[in-house]
Amino acid sequence: MVFPRHARRLVVALGVTALWAGSASAAINLEWRPALISVPVGTSFSVGLYAVSDDASNQSMASVDAILDWSPAFVKLTGVTNNSPYAWISSNFPNDCGLDGLNANPVCPSYSGLTANDGSAYYRSLRNFSNPAFATPGGLLVATFNFDALAETSSTMLDLPGAEGSFTRSYVVDGFTAGLEVTGGLGSAKIEITPEPASLVLAGMCLLGVVRRRVR
Repeated sequence: MVFPRHARRLVVALGVTALWAGSASAAINLEWRPALISVPVGTSFSVGLYAVSDDASNQSMASVDAILDWSPAFVKLTGVTNNSPYAWISSNFPNDCGLDGLNANPVCPSYSGLTANDGSAYYRSLRNFSNPAFATPGGLLVATFNFDALAETSSTMLDLPGAEGSFTRSYVVDGFTAGLEVTGGLGSAKIEITPEPASLVLAGMCLLGVVRRRVR
């Protein structure tokens, strides 16, 4: 069957729309995956940031912007380890001087590349559009973030908020279509910080002494 020219154009337009709708429906989730969920006071621990395809396919990605939130009373951010299977063009805490100042103070002091440890930070990783990374259903490791456990708590959260301030957001950009955001869900992780081993030994010795006195 031969379609009139205007009908052929309509069929092509509908096909493109369907492809666009199909690609736009897929998304990439960002998740925290801690190496340990229970750590003693005074020790270091790491948490992986993973990009996870929300369907059965591998999904392309050119960049990841992520806001990190934590409680500075319990946890201290000490840096990032770039151990992803992909070599990012950049993977760090950018100087956001003059913006929301999650890393550098908005009034623009000198910036060393580490955050102020006030409970918020802004991370960005970039990849070439000609050679994107791919988020898998099992999860792609974007980078590993390093922390120190400062104080005992039964639960403290590491969060990935969607936005903070006027300019800073957490989002993922598609690897082939410039500017197309494919952000899915944003996860969190719960960390337990237990007493340091020396404190546990001391507490045990004190308890043993109490028991012995009672026996006598």
